[in-house]
Amino acid sequence: MKKVAFFSILVLIALISCRKEATRWNSNWSAPIINDSLTLKNWINDSTLNANGSGYLDVDLKRQLFHFDLNSIVGIPDTTLQNNFSLAASLTVPPGYSFVNQSEEKDLYLDPIELTKINLKKGQISVLLKNPYPTKVICTISLPGVTKNGQTISEELEVAAGSLSNPTSGTKIIDLAGSQMDLTGTSGGGKNKLVYQITVKSDPNGPSVQTTSSYVTQVYSTIQNIQLEYAKGYFGHQIISDTVETDVAILQKWIDGDITLPGLNLDLTLSNGIKAMARINLKELITTKSNGLSTSLYSSQINVPQNVNSAAGSWNTLSPSQTVYSFQTGNSNIKDFLEHAGPKIKLVYDFELNPLGNISGSWNEIFPNSSVDMNLRLTMPLGLTLNNFTLADTFALDLNSAKKQLAQARSAEIAIELANGFPIEGKLMLKFLGQDKEILVALTDYQFIESGLMGSVNSDGIAVKNSKIAWQFSQADFEKLTSCKFISLISVFDTPDPATSLNSSVLLQENSFLGCKMIINLQYESKYE
Repeated sequence: MKKVAFFSILVLIALISCRKEATRWNSNWSAPIINDSLTLKNWINDSTLNANGSGYLDVDLKRQLFHFDLNSIVGIPDTTLQNNFSLAASLTVPPGYSFVNQSEEKDLYLDPIELTKINLKKGQISVLLKNPYPTKVICTISLPGVTKNGQTISEELEVAAGSLSNPTSGTKIIDLAGSQMDLTGTSGGGKNKLVYQITVKSDPNGPSVQTTSSYVTQVYSTIQNIQLEYAKGYFGHQIISDTVETDVAILQKWIDGDITLPGLNLDLTLSNGIKAMARINLKELITTKSNGLSTSLYSSQINVPQNVNSAAGSWNTLSPSQTVYSFQTGNSNIKDFLEHAGPKIKLVYDFELNPLGNISGSWNEIFPNSSVDMNLRLTMPLGLTLNNFTLADTFALDLNSAKKQLAQARSAEIAIELANGFPIEGKLMLKFLGQDKEILVALTDYQFIESGLMGSVNSDGIAVKNSKIAWQFSQADFEKLTSCKFISLISVFDTPDPATSLNSSVLLQENSFLGCKMIINLQYESKYE
């Protein structure tokens, strides 16, 4: 038996050795590239789309354009207060002697803001003391107008003995989080005045020391990292001018064609949660397309200042005032503005606080939940007319795993199987790109996708049209495809009426979808040498 097996192997080797050409055969190889469905359900109830109860969708787009809070209006910068203390004459001082015992009133220099009371969410006072005396000193820092949990804030700092030529330094961090500050000063009628008291005494258990006027105790107090929770006073006549720019990603892909929208309403609402009068001026609202073409919103409400009422209530009862700009087709070019919208939308505005000065008797207030916000709301039926509406997008795609199959292929095609449940027809073109987005293979023939209205109605009441489109590759393209890293898809959309073939307005249904399966089919040649 072993001799028979050995003989059979020898015959096989002989046959292979005598063969003039390789053995060849043809086969097919297919692989899905994309298998997915596009629906609108992900945007329902996320401040973008709402189901209107009749099977169709409405746009209810809500976005915040700008926001600033208490610390944007009444910010307290880091401030360092320096004090130098010395004795007027040469003395021999006993243990426990007070070198310094002084109360100071310091201006926080917040002009034009005039504060009488603040509550701090965060903040510290960092105290640095330099001791030139040849004995330990004990420094007490008291803040008579600052309380925490009902107690006046007072801290001690001990600094070791130093010398005139080499003073010893010591630091103390006083945590102000959760404290309340009275800024009316020693008189009780001031503004922005912080009262603090410093005492410095020699070590009660130390030696007596000889001093002269050359011995100077230096104290540096730095108020830092202040974050307010509440403020009362006069917040000044302030004008906040700003430009808000936002990118709308989907509109970056719009490169040609037109879109016509139905009747719509765009509201811009300013919510003022500060107890202070204000004024708002929307100076410009501009949209710019990728080609640089800009469209401005025109209305009698643009670049016209509007008065803003003060918020009402306080703390848990705070009720912000509302100032509404309502843009409709009858009072603006809002329809034209949105139909020509580009990826860049820019809002230029002025917000003026206390435009009439201090008419509140220094009773402006900002609470923990106070803020000034500008919110956008766009409402309209989700209906549109598309005319040659063109989008371009790029997706990552790596065919390196099919390198062997591509190298042996004799013919190839990219096929897309579609189930179109939208009342929109389109045509597609593909480009395969390299690592640097350079074009490797361009399939420049557009392939047509019929509107769902041309198909049959499914169980959900959606008209669906099934179709298949394909692009053929030349053999010269195969090797290039192995270097493919991206695929560029250019799509052109229209909304034709099945009866007239003219583009007309269509409404999008809640269950509309587009099923897409992209497959690469290769017919390749394998050979056995």
